[in-house]
Amino acid sequence: MIFQALGARYGFGAAVKHAFTRGSKQDSEKLRQALVKRYGGEAVLYQKGRAALAAAIRLATGGKGTVAISGLTCYSVVQAVEAAGCTPVFVDIRESDLQFGAKELIAAAKKHTGIKAVVIQNMLGIPADIAAIQKVADTADMILIEDLAHSAGAQYADGREVGTIGDITMLSFGRDKAIDSVNGGALVVRNHKESLAFPTIAPSLSVQLRDRIYPLIAWLTRALYPVRVGRYVMGASIKLGLVRRSADGEVDETVCLPHWQAKLAYQQVVSLTTTAVKRRQKAQTYGTYLKDLSPAGMGQAGGAPVRVPLLVDSRDTVITYLATRGIQVNDIWYDVPVSPQRLYDRVEYPVDECPNAVRVASKLVNLPTHERIKSADIKRISQLVNEAVKV
Repeated sequence: MIFQALGARYGFGAAVKHAFTRGSKQDSEKLRQALVKRYGGEAVLYQKGRAALAAAIRLATGGKGTVAISGLTCYSVVQAVEAAGCTPVFVDIRESDLQFGAKELIAAAKKHTGIKAVVIQNMLGIPADIAAIQKVADTADMILIEDLAHSAGAQYADGREVGTIGDITMLSFGRDKAIDSVNGGALVVRNHKESLAFPTIAPSLSVQLRDRIYPLIAWLTRALYPVRVGRYVMGASIKLGLVRRSADGEVDETVCLPHWQAKLAYQQVVSLTTTAVKRRQKAQTYGTYLKDLSPAGMGQAGGAPVRVPLLVDSRDTVITYLATRGIQVNDIWYDVPVSPQRLYDRVEYPVDECPNAVRVASKLVNLPTHERIKSADIKRISQLVNEAVKV
């Protein structure tokens, strides 16, 4: 079977290697220096990406005020904004590239005066119109924060690398992200004169064990899925606390990234350019088969899609059709404007201000571009999608 999530980039060998990786202080320093070399500034490592984002927002705002974020996002982003002492302002997106642009940001700023910072999400690895947004941010005295959770290694339309433009860059190393060590995050700060606070508390052994064994549990889940046992393996693992569901948990800026996860993240950072090219090529291959279903922004030369988005009117039909033929794409980023759905009620979401995001969230389906997906897989998946939309 083919999966887009559930640790699908990890085969059995990679899952075992992940479980038994050992690291040292030197590995964390190597990761920090690699991030500094690539993005400039000063780098700080965190146990979670949302903690890195909260720290970025706190630096940008002083811990109060409003922050502009994408109208199509995940609960972890909202959680980070609120943990930093701020209030999120949701900015509607464009269906053409799933991002907001200068026009949308200006409209939000007029309605919500005093926005102190803006988070550029680069949704699914599709680069935002950074040049236009940067002009608005500079004019309005907003601090620009680049979120690379989906887009590490990508390039903006003007050729500049994603993560090298804003005042602050945030990376997430969470599972199924552009850099995946199951958990972790980093902050790269430029244009900041004050000393940065470095987290010093190590995650508990139980938390680290959970991060170590997740790829193995995910592999077993995928292996047993065809005989209808896999979902029970994952369900039992969640109930036993061996796996934590996406977006669950707290924001703690005092907990650092363990050295062994820094080692895994470093290995992916130094190969980012190669990985981005491969993802781009896979997205382009999907595009040759599915050009009428994919947002126009997918065609950007510098994109590095962590998943390829499709907009379909009959999403449930497409997902079910693929599932019955061995393609599991039911893990959607994002099935509601602020995903996951089980946490959506916690958010005071302005539906009337973000009609495009609401509509896109009802139509979005994502296809995999991870390293285990081959050209033959892309062709088969695309053929099945084309069949499904005609059902």
